[in-house]
Amino acid sequence: MKYGRTKFKLEILEYCDREALLERETYYIILLNPNYNILQEAGSRLGSRHSEEALAKIRFAALNRTEEHIAKLREHLANIHAKNIGRTFSHSDESKGKIAYASANKTEGHIAKIKEANGIAIILTNVETNETREYVSIREAARDLKESHVTMAKYLKLNKIFKGYLISIIDKS
Repeated sequence: MKYGRTKFKLEILEYCDREALLERETYYIILLNPNYNILQEAGSRLGSRHSEEALAKIRFAALNRTEEHIAKLREHLANIHAKNIGRTFSHSDESKGKIAYASANKTEGHIAKIKEANGIAIILTNVETNETREYVSIREAARDLKESHVTMAKYLKLNKIFKGYLISIIDKS
């Protein structure tokens, strides 16, 4: 048997608290890059692919949703979106127009001032090379890595490794 139980061994690399388990597992996945681990991050499906059979079942379920189910999904997504941005209402069309106009007419100097004043300055530390990069905001770092700033902020809050980087806040005092 090519992949039988006898072809594998169990080796404890480190003992840690339950709270640090996923972070340490992610660290070792990145460090050791094991052949049989299809996931890039512990506790996440990131990097895995569904089988064709599973995709067919998901597609069938999605195509056969009732109107009631679709309405519940929309309401749920709206609630999640509102909570993520800290409000429970939508902007009016007039308000959206003003926001769009203001966004389109910012100068580079104005943008730099906003980033410096409002942004959370962070340091990304590569866990393999210990190389560091400083950014004036999470959004700037996310743009550089071509990732979502929301996801990076969650990893910062949870103090977890993100794509091989540890994210830390720069103390401005």
